[in-house]
Amino acid sequence: MFVAGNGNGRVEVFKLNDDGTLAQPTAIYILGKPSEYARRSHAGAWSESQTEFPGTLAIDHTNQRLFLVDNATGQSLPGFGSQIMVFDIHPDRIETGEKVLAVLGQPHADSKTIGLAANHVGRRLGLAVDEANQRLFASDGS
Repeated sequence: MFVAGNGNGRVEVFKLNDDGTLAQPTAIYILGKPSEYARRSHAGAWSESQTEFPGTLAIDHTNQRLFLVDNATGQSLPGFGSQIMVFDIHPDRIETGEKVLAVLGQPHADSKTIGLAANHVGRRLGLAVDEANQRLFASDGS
């Protein structure tokens, strides 16, 4: 189970039992921060492994990828864009603090610009994965 923690700037990964209940009360992996003790450092500290204000999540089960919307600010203020981070969640490769496979919606991992361009997304994004056709849909609310 993946839980985006906007308040602590990370995604926590929990193991589930076969019946869907939590196997343990603590996360087995942390995405977006280097350790379970790391918290949000400061707005604008994006990098290939650091998230700031994680929000919407979508999972591509076929390719074992997690798509995560990370916002420039917790309130998605005008003038700041978001980015979509792609994490490898294959059971043999997922690890705490891992670098992203790709960043979508920004020219590079530490960018946070907003605008109408093929390599920019705004804010308040929604995500949906079409696994049958290998597509990711993102709605841009800017």
